[in-house]
Amino acid sequence: MSDFKVIDSQEEFDLRIKDRLQRKEEQVRNELDEVINNLKAENENLKSENSELMTNIEKAKEKDTEIENLRGQIQGYEKSELRRKVALDNNIPYKLAERIKGDTEEDMIKDAKSLSTYFGEREMVPPLRNPEGDSGENSALKDLLDGLDFED
Repeated sequence: MSDFKVIDSQEEFDLRIKDRLQRKEEQVRNELDEVINNLKAENENLKSENSELMTNIEKAKEKDTEIENLRGQIQGYEKSELRRKVALDNNIPYKLAERIKGDTEEDMIKDAKSLSTYFGEREMVPPLRNPEGDSGENSALKDLLDGLDFED
């Protein structure tokens, strides 16, 4: 205990604890550097993950718009098919099926009934033969047989 010396001034106190403060400061700096490096690495990982997620979101938005477009097309096809069905059920010519108005089947049936008064009750009769002529393999033979006169 004889080594103990009383510190009389601030300068003397600063001089004695200088080494201890430097060691502690270095220890804290090392710890902070390690924490900073970990945070930087985590930040980079999060940035790359974020960019991947943003890319996926953009792809999903594109798919959503494509799905909506396809749904719109399907609804258009369904509406067109419904118009065609209502037209045929009400004896309206197929070519005029697109003239039928309405958003629901009931509205379309009302419109089709009002249009059907102009066409009356007609039964659809298929043609007896092809008016454009046969264009198959045997058409030349049929023409030849039609042109022969068997009556003598």
